[in-house]
Amino acid sequence: MAALTQQQYFEKLKAMVPDWYFLNERLNVATFQGIAAVFARLHESAEEHFKETMIKTPNASELFLDAHGEERNVTRLPSEADPIYSERIRNITNLSDNPAIKSIVDALLVNGESIVRDGFNSRLFLNRETFYNRGDIFSDIFYNVFTIIVENQLHEPYSFMNRENFLSREDFFGATESSLAIFEQIAAAVDKAKAFGVLYRILERQAA
Repeated sequence: MAALTQQQYFEKLKAMVPDWYFLNERLNVATFQGIAAVFARLHESAEEHFKETMIKTPNASELFLDAHGEERNVTRLPSEADPIYSERIRNITNLSDNPAIKSIVDALLVNGESIVRDGFNSRLFLNRETFYNRGDIFSDIFYNVFTIIVENQLHEPYSFMNRENFLSREDFFGATESSLAIFEQIAAAVDKAKAFGVLYRILERQAA
């Protein structure tokens, strides 16, 4: 909304009082014109302030852009101009939805891909796709909770005669249990990305 002019405010103020009030135009008109000028300047100042708080406007304030960036965890690069920084702020992606969580987890896995399933979206018995399917995981319904399902994370046995692993029983034959470090990394990454207050659990499928 464009700021109203002094004359527009004067007309609005004039309509708020009886006509006889302006019989003495020399003083009353000057008084109301002065009040209208103050209102017009305040309105213009408020409009400018509103525009500088918006990310997309050309006259967006550097101070407010930095505040928007901090809120979105997008830090201004050294000597980065306001127009470029505002575009980076606007083009943020969701890091807490299921596809984003899956991408984060998959990057940390040794084997396979993960499945991220909302707690209220548990597979139903007698579903044509899942009836007696040993690959599915049935669970109670939980709200505000999601489940991360990963394949068994046993690494392949290391190469024989590798200098780093030679004569190491665990490395030569391969591990019998998944590395706890993998799940610690997943938990740390998901904790940072997930929405605040949302709970989750990580399930690992058993080896065949």
